[in-house]
Amino acid sequence: MRTYILHVPASYNASNPSPLLIAFHGFAMPAQLFATYHRFGEVGEARSFIVVTPSGTGDPVYWNAHTGGPATPDDVAFVRDLLAKLDASLCTDASRTYVAGYSMGGAMAELIACEMPDRIAAVGLVAAVSVGCGAKAPMIDFHGTDDIFVAFEGAPPGDARGASAPVRRVASEWARVVGCDGLPTISRPSADIELSTFRSCTSGDGEVLLYTVINGGHTWPGAKLDLPVGHTTQSIDASSLMLDFFDAHAEPR
Repeated sequence: MRTYILHVPASYNASNPSPLLIAFHGFAMPAQLFATYHRFGEVGEARSFIVVTPSGTGDPVYWNAHTGGPATPDDVAFVRDLLAKLDASLCTDASRTYVAGYSMGGAMAELIACEMPDRIAAVGLVAAVSVGCGAKAPMIDFHGTDDIFVAFEGAPPGDARGASAPVRRVASEWARVVGCDGLPTISRPSADIELSTFRSCTSGDGEVLLYTVINGGHTWPGAKLDLPVGHTTQSIDASSLMLDFFDAHAEPR
């Protein structure tokens, strides 16, 4: 048995296809807590987004984004089944299906974008682990420089936090796969935010965006819940910026 939290907006019309967003929680983070943390249901209400927050498996809950085999859950199959169920029961827009993820959930979102390139139109990540699978979908990413779990500058094999690539390198490699230059233009929307915009993309500049939160922790920018994982900036709202990004990107490559 697998579970998920479903938010259908009040504006939902069964004859008008709605955009669909699947949001993946972090390691050991209950789906109900994550739904409160990301606030996509509230923020996406006016945009008519159907928002699904599925739950992983295990105790504590996790996503099988790195390993496979008969002894582990096939979370990709779970997401395929979930999409089939939602498509059958709701009027969803297949060209506007998006994934977002926090921490380990970011790895799951990335994996789904790689495994379902004909369905996923864009990806949103916060404080995310990368699986480096080369998704071709546009991506918006948020990461704090003081993240204590997913090091901004990367971590070597054997590190207690787990090996990870530098966040800027991940964004640059993603940009190249999408068809952008690997070197971004840097701007400062606010004192504690650095925005990297990747240019010369095949479908227009800004197909890949990286928001670096100066002194930010392992946190969701703009979140109203204050989790004990570092500083949360209120200079930007990751949920609103993601939905802006998603609204600008439809039809997966």
